[in-house]
Amino acid sequence: MPDVDEEGRVKRYSTSSKWSKKQLTYYVEHGADLSRSTQDRVFAKALKFWADVSGLSFSKASSASNADLKISFGKRTHRGRSEGTCGDAFDGPSGVLAHAYYPSDGRAHFDEDEYFTDGTSRGTNLLWVAVHEFGHSLGIRHSNVRDAIMYPYYTGYVANMALTQDDIDAIQSLYGSNGNGGGCKLLSCIAILKRSMYDDFRFTNSPITILNPHWMIACDEGNDMF
Repeated sequence: MPDVDEEGRVKRYSTSSKWSKKQLTYYVEHGADLSRSTQDRVFAKALKFWADVSGLSFSKASSASNADLKISFGKRTHRGRSEGTCGDAFDGPSGVLAHAYYPSDGRAHFDEDEYFTDGTSRGTNLLWVAVHEFGHSLGIRHSNVRDAIMYPYYTGYVANMALTQDDIDAIQSLYGSNGNGGGCKLLSCIAILKRSMYDDFRFTNSPITILNPHWMIACDEGNDMF
């Protein structure tokens, strides 16, 4: 049976675990491609996409060790300052763009071998990748709605990017709007954003892999990694 909402409509989004609180902190270990101020603005804006439609709020932490969300950049075998070595190494340019772990892990890693940009079609748009990855950090899995931010492929730079109703329904199912929280499922997972040369898409089990002409997101699910 498909998952349905209270009005009997089939849900298109999918969720995983959730944070046990709604006031979250974050810390940024900056990358090399953009100025620190630009990165701070982009990451704050990416989190605001989710905060504006949910009961969540975000504030900057003074250190990575005190933050719920730990945002960092690295190449191949990598780690954040307050973390052990990540078990999911990046693969160099033009492959994996970023990965983020479901709650309440908090790690969101961006591949330093990619060329992240802001406000241009050149390179890889940091805002789009951050909004998508933070969706995973907050507990949202991939959607099968093609226009959704959480649909598993990178669309490139979108000048007026916005969450779709499917994205909004997903975040509100976990954290509500106006302070009403959603349900919780226990699952530990990593979501990986990467390129693909294929021209079709399909859902498979463990890992879930979605293919299309431009980009691919693969998510190894169902295993407790920690």
